[in-house]
Amino acid sequence: MSDNAGDEITFSANFPLPFRVLALGALGILGWATNLHGLNLLGLEAANALELSTHQAHRLTSSSVPNTPLPTARAGWKVIPHPSTIYGPVYKLFFQYSAVCLVGWALYRHATRGEFELVDIFKFVPAVTTLCLFMILVSPFNFAEKRERDKFLQ
Repeated sequence: MSDNAGDEITFSANFPLPFRVLALGALGILGWATNLHGLNLLGLEAANALELSTHQAHRLTSSSVPNTPLPTARAGWKVIPHPSTIYGPVYKLFFQYSAVCLVGWALYRHATRGEFELVDIFKFVPAVTTLCLFMILVSPFNFAEKRERDKFLQ
């Protein structure tokens, strides 16, 4: 029993709870991207099912086309985006999120060097990493796949 408890303490010191939660968040984003990719492979249109369409229907009407003797556009014509425009940015978001988590965890591991005495001193590193990820999530600026972050927050 004491050997098992020692292993748990070592694991908790090397991979603290905040990083475990962030890793589960990364797996959730990866699952979201895989779900979109799988729906595409099954032939289902995930953009309509999950309200993720990338085009604006009001721009594709016949009234936006100038009057010409010959018809140049059909009313109701739909532009169907390539499916990778739906799941590709979610995979990018996963890699960006994972990179921030990995950098935070690497800094933590480098700072503590596996010594239990240093874990309490550097306990702010997981909190700062979590705070940085939260600030990126709610950021109003157009970086780190803003459209997908907004869909996630909705």
